Amino acid sequence: MGISVYQGDADAMQSMLDQADALLYEAKRAGRDRVMCTGAGQRRRDGHWDMNQVQSAITEKRVVAAYQPIVDLRTGGVVADEALARIITRDGALVPAEKFITAAESMNLVSRVDECVSQLALAQPMPDRRQARSINLSSQFLSDLEQVEALVAQAGQSGRRRPYFVVEISERKSSEIAMMKRNLRPLVDAGFRIAVDDFGSGAASFMYLAELPVHFLKIEGWMVKRIVADRKVRQLIGAIASTARSLKVNTVAECVENAETAQVLCDLGVDWAQGYFFARPVVEANSIEISSQAA
Repeated sequence: MGISVYQGDADAMQSMLDQADALLYEAKRAGRDRVMCTGAGQRRRDGHWDMNQVQSAITEKRVVAAYQPIVDLRTGGVVADEALARIITRDGALVPAEKFITAAESMNLVSRVDECVSQLALAQPMPDRRQARSINLSSQFLSDLEQVEALVAQAGQSGRRRPYFVVEISERKSSEIAMMKRNLRPLVDAGFRIAVDDFGSGAASFMYLAELPVHFLKIEGWMVKRIVADRKVRQLIGAIASTARSLKVNTVAECVENAETAQVLCDLGVDWAQGYFFARPVVEANSIEISSQAA
């Protein structure tokens, strides 16, 4: 059972119902045969959020987008940005995705997080219309064709040229490829481009590359962090970059934290990169305003 207790800050009955529903799933995940109540264990000891907190953030429109620039390694110019999910706490603190995404995935809330961030990303103007904007969509989101079609409709109303939206998909299981092919089609037909995120992190990575209409490969962060010190990793990234070039697919390196890493990536033929060396993700004021207006 999940129980939501009125604490004076709920602005609607739906908010309390959503909290109770979230706690019900938390009770199931924790082994069933138990009752979870609002206020009990609001924050886990490891600093990660529980499902009730994520549900409340979604209901209260506190999910926002933080934008991180992506640069061309050869010219150093900004060519795109990525919209990353963040939650603003009730006292104004900013919570990164790694603190809440596991809880969101465990109770099928991640598609609602995707929806919030993608709506903000499509509504937020770009500094340069020639630049791309990348959004992350989970398999939970992509499995719902109605959500996909709603995203396509919003893109058509955004006033930006649609080919400059990029959808990032995380490689999960090879069994999802048929669904991905079917549900990515409306996005591709509408001009969205497709990126495989965390390329190299799983057994199905190359199957995704072979079977889906991929335009970008985003190289897994752990590989990028080891590229300077580990010869084998350099060879692996070089092979990925070479394969991508032969397929006319752009490569993007994540988690670039220093100039030496950026130079090695450039020497290996990786096209674009993002990371703290270039810029940290920033929540634009407009993003918060748009979220507030939606409330």
